[in-house]
Amino acid sequence: MQSEAKIHTEHGTDSSPQGPGCSLRHFACEQNLLSRPDGSASFLQGDTSVLAGVYGPAEVKVSKEIFNKATLEVILRPKIGLPGVAEKSRERLIRNTCEAVVLGALHPRTSITIVLQVISDAGSLSECLIPLM
Repeated sequence: MQSEAKIHTEHGTDSSPQGPGCSLRHFACEQNLLSRPDGSASFLQGDTSVLAGVYGPAEVKVSKEIFNKATLEVILRPKIGLPGVAEKSRERLIRNTCEAVVLGALHPRTSITIVLQVISDAGSLSECLIPLM
């Protein structure tokens, strides 16, 4: 006999077959928070929060110029300290994800820069970064 799954949406708890106490963390998104970038957004999932700013299309250095599409640059800044190997790896993941979505051929020989600032990290940082794109 199968047991019925109880879902309590007002508290975000789920007593499903996966296990008791499984729940989704609260998430929120807000756009156009910053005035200087061409676009900006904030994404919050539980106690993990990230702020993003997008600049471009803008002029690009000749050394980074790609003649048939825009150059996409992703900069991930940790909450404290300098970016390490983990941040560089996440930058690469985000850049590869964005290159599949951004229509860079519409703006050849330009640069699009995405700056991501970690505000707080309580786990699932990568899952919080990707929706900002």
